[in-house]
Amino acid sequence: MVETFSDDAWYTRTVPKRTLYGTVAFVNTRISAAKHRKRRPAPNAVNGPAPPRRLLNAKRRPRKRLTAKEVEKLVERARSRGRYGRRDATMILVARRHGLRTAELCALRWDQVDLERGLLRVRRLKNGTASAHPMGGGEIRALRRPAAMAPA
Repeated sequence: MVETFSDDAWYTRTVPKRTLYGTVAFVNTRISAAKHRKRRPAPNAVNGPAPPRRLLNAKRRPRKRLTAKEVEKLVERARSRGRYGRRDATMILVARRHGLRTAELCALRWDQVDLERGLLRVRRLKNGTASAHPMGGGEIRALRRPAAMAPA
């Protein structure tokens, strides 16, 4: 009578257990090393080598906001340039102080500005809540001249 074995049974009967367990451990080690190793992708025969990896945003731009000195420089440069320099400087000042988006800044109207009380009523976009913001002295002074020239 001929005894038949499955492939696994034959392997386990002919190969010592220490070799079997050593082989499994060796293969697992190689697989985990390949997973954790930072390998470069193989060059593409058609398009050439792969492009370099993109830098993280934190390394490219360490901060997102301008400092107070940088804003002052920007306001001074805007004030000194062109026909509408004073208007541009005032827009930068108001946008920075109240955190306005560009569309919110451009949509401001004179009926939203209350110079006597020092309030700016802002209609927020993108499901934001409309609110009244107190204005500082510099903003009020900057807005008085254009307010006087604005049509009533």
